[in-house]
Amino acid sequence: MIAFGPTIARLKLAGFAYVEGLLEMAALDQGPRQTPALFIVPQRDSARPNTLGAGGVDQRVADTFSVVLVIEAPVRNQGAASEALVDACIRIEQALVGWQHPGASGICEYAGGALISLDGLRITWKLEFTIPRRIRKV
Repeated sequence: MIAFGPTIARLKLAGFAYVEGLLEMAALDQGPRQTPALFIVPQRDSARPNTLGAGGVDQRVADTFSVVLVIEAPVRNQGAASEALVDACIRIEQALVGWQHPGASGICEYAGGALISLDGLRITWKLEFTIPRRIRKV
């Protein structure tokens, strides 16, 4: 698994004030007090077979993670919630797509998005990204 500190720092540089990790999200007993709120959540690692053999390891790994976006809909302004969601997603994509994490072997790519929940005025959406890295031991 790749460290998420650089990803959090990258999103904060993009202007998001509230960016945390999976454990901070799990510790919430109710929704975040500030929105938009972003949470970096590891999803899965996919590894290709070892190409060295004979005691050495050279594997390519794709780390997939989600940026979970929690945003509140303005009560009085119809349509503003949809626009706020789109704007936040575009800002997240612009911050991460094409960026190279310091622990990666290539650039970050977008892998898709999906609605997680719609709870009253709160919308939770996830954007998935992949970061390639290598495991080498000789």
